[in-house]
Amino acid sequence: MSAWTDKNRVTQMWIMGAAGVAAFLVFLGSFLPWVTLNIPFGGNFSRSGIDLDDGIITLILAIIALVALVVFFSQGLQKYIKLTGILLVLCGLICLATAIYDMVEIYQEVLSDPDGGEFASYGAGLYMVAIGSLALIAISSWILFSAFKRQGEQRWHH
Repeated sequence: MSAWTDKNRVTQMWIMGAAGVAAFLVFLGSFLPWVTLNIPFGGNFSRSGIDLDDGIITLILAIIALVALVVFFSQGLQKYIKLTGILLVLCGLICLATAIYDMVEIYQEVLSDPDGGEFASYGAGLYMVAIGSLALIAISSWILFSAFKRQGEQRWHH
């Protein structure tokens, strides 16, 4: 018997859909600006995540998470719910660690600079990666918790 039964199929689809939305936020955030410079009379400059090596990492991990979700549902691989959950949590954790690392690095190298830090800011993409990663971790952790809980309940009833 699978960890998630057919009676909960609609709930499963909503939860996995939410995980897909979270992974898509990371995917999209990888293309958006991670740091922006607004220099008076000099114009606006920004660097997107994919302009930086770390944005490529988050992009690849978001694609892995999205592919895992699509394969999980398209192939009906209910018996691999735990493996899928673990993969999603790992992708989320690495993306979050990457976003935090870049926030600290941007702060240290740009935002804290007394000669121009006031003209710099974090870009929307970096926030989107961080929020999407947090959501992916939370949703995937709930998926794992539910799968292990159901497995434990099944053992007690047999």
